[in-house]
Amino acid sequence: MNKLLPTKDELRPITNPLSTFYDCGFVKDFHLLEFKNKLQVVNDLIRQTMLFRQIPDPATELDTLIGDSHTAARVSIEYLKYLGIGKNYKYIIYNNVEIEPNNDSPTHAGVLVDDEKLETYFFDATPSVGFRVGTVEKLNHCNINFYVLDSHSLALLSKLRKSYYDLAKTGYCTNLSDCITLLIECEEIESLYGFTLSYLKLLSRLVPNKSMYDDLLIKENKHIPSSSISKIKQLHLWQEELLDNLNQNGDKKRLLQLAQNYYSEYEKLHPEFVKRLKIGNKNFTLSQLTPRFFFDNGYNAIMIKPSAFNLGVRGTIREAFLKHGNGVLCEYFTDMTKPTELTHILPISFSHTVAEKCARAYSGTSEVILLQQPANKLATIKCTLRKSLGKNIKEKEVLWLADGKKIFWSPGELNYVHSTDNPSEVGLNFLNGFPEQQVMTRFMYPNPKLEEYQRDK
Repeated sequence: MNKLLPTKDELRPITNPLSTFYDCGFVKDFHLLEFKNKLQVVNDLIRQTMLFRQIPDPATELDTLIGDSHTAARVSIEYLKYLGIGKNYKYIIYNNVEIEPNNDSPTHAGVLVDDEKLETYFFDATPSVGFRVGTVEKLNHCNINFYVLDSHSLALLSKLRKSYYDLAKTGYCTNLSDCITLLIECEEIESLYGFTLSYLKLLSRLVPNKSMYDDLLIKENKHIPSSSISKIKQLHLWQEELLDNLNQNGDKKRLLQLAQNYYSEYEKLHPEFVKRLKIGNKNFTLSQLTPRFFFDNGYNAIMIKPSAFNLGVRGTIREAFLKHGNGVLCEYFTDMTKPTELTHILPISFSHTVAEKCARAYSGTSEVILLQQPANKLATIKCTLRKSLGKNIKEKEVLWLADGKKIFWSPGELNYVHSTDNPSEVGLNFLNGFPEQQVMTRFMYPNPKLEEYQRDK
């Protein structure tokens, strides 16, 4: 397996209740976990250790861990086998009945795996934010339509994906007869309808004589009915459940799941709402940023807290890390105690296990900055700042600008600045202001291998 995916012996439980990721569910030895929890740990590891790519190269995706849902499905089966978890692995193509009830041409991949009692679980480790992505459920609890791909269908899918990648990469077709032969092979296989149509549309854009595709396009298009009405209905249902959970201070993990489901489907109906940030000279979609992205680039993040703004030392902190502003790859301002625009969840609730208890200390402006700096260097600067600036606090209480009342000065809460220690923390903390778009959440198990390699850099 890829060197960034840990062996079973390298999976260490998180036993400190104050850890950022304590609520991941992996708090005792791995072999003592329930089967579903083991699957969830594996799912978390794959998602955060992949890079999302819309059109991956099937020839290299297993080695590079760069790709889409199909890459994730292939990696998942190989990694589960490697760890010796489960049996009867099946590669499936599926769609969610709640939002695509009549769509019999899905293109999204997942995995089915059985436990020792032959109970089947659904598993999707796609490295992005989406409905059912990142979840592990018993199959009989999932409302999905799916096709299990046999060896013949898998072989054809592999050929189709490889040809699609080559066509998209080069931008022209060098051997039209081979492409047509492949289409003819695939067109009668029901499970590949969606791929056949996508392939055909790409081919028709690259070859001038489009009339030759008309019959097949008509035939394939009838398998892709509109699902907008179903999406809108489901969005309303999620919105109602979100509101109920917010009013009742409901389960935070479920709240985040609902918010991410809502966002991922809302953006498909309203593409203008897709959240992107400019990192360096390129725009990145937030819901596709995994810890692996930050790991590969050597990125870490700092967050200048409201206490720094409150006591007028924000400039001092910026200068200590940046030297006249140099080195900022991306930055934004947020108030972690204010509801998000779309789903009205509070970012503070999803930033740390105990952060919500300290919400008042995070009310006001926070500044999040992405840097290309080693974690240990940032930690040294952070500790020096906290020590030196802390000497200026003469009283146990200070006036808090956010509400105009005094607040008890706690070094653990009002300590000016936070810096990340590893790529998993960057994946979480850099997107503190955008919980609906986080691939890496505090409910996921952080990959110890990413942390280990980051320390070695």
